[in-house]
Amino acid sequence: MSRKSVQAVALAVLAGIALTACKPTAEDIELALGARGLAQPHAQCIGEGLEPLTEDDWTKLASLAATAAQGEAELRSMTMGEVEAKLRELDDPRLVGVLVRTGVGCTLMHGEFQLPSRL
Repeated sequence: MSRKSVQAVALAVLAGIALTACKPTAEDIELALGARGLAQPHAQCIGEGLEPLTEDDWTKLASLAATAAQGEAELRSMTMGEVEAKLRELDDPRLVGVLVRTGVGCTLMHGEFQLPSRL
């Protein structure tokens, strides 16, 4: 999977973290990502891929997002190593696996992600 695809999924998840007060549905995730400018097929694919996450998983992602709270420019310029380091902070191989499989699967099905102009 390309750096851009992993980064796009990671950024989309971090940017969409506002809906993590509870366990969002696939539609909730799709709508939140679509509202931020992610193309509908990609937003839907990510929503479907992340829907099985538990409320505890979303809490972990919210905590990670809080520690990664940076400006949009900094998020966009993260290197693959920085993205991987943030994912390792989760210390949850199953959760990281879901995120990576979602990124790989959605990239294979719909092509490279185009990051929205605003996250």
